[in-house]
Amino acid sequence: MFRQGYIFLQLKINSDIIVSVSMTNQWCPRENAPHFMYLSVPSSLVDEKLIERHYEYWLSTNDFDDDKQIGFWLYNAYKKSLPVEYKYLADRIINIRWAFGAELYAVKLKETIMGILSVSEKDFDYEPYFSRQLGGEKI
Repeated sequence: MFRQGYIFLQLKINSDIIVSVSMTNQWCPRENAPHFMYLSVPSSLVDEKLIERHYEYWLSTNDFDDDKQIGFWLYNAYKKSLPVEYKYLADRIINIRWAFGAELYAVKLKETIMGILSVSEKDFDYEPYFSRQLGGEKI
């Protein structure tokens, strides 16, 4: 039995429980966040130039054009390049500022980008998404 007000989540992949959380954890300090925010962020060695390219893109554009009300180019690229069990990382990147606030945004953004790039298709071509030729959605 759980105390009133606590969130409990179990995520099963291939019949294995990979995470079980209630309220906050090391991956998300905010209560009542979407369930995927409490899942771990993978980490491994990734080309530092590639990380910086993605990082600078997010910092400068937030993957959205306010004037044209179009966005999600790189978000959609992540959805295509990530294995199914890690697609939540694309959703995580959209919610980082909300979950961690402005003071931790840059650090958690880079951590999430590194996680995405460490498990996504190694030969995925992000260039058409950076140049906004593929993946955009009108809001």
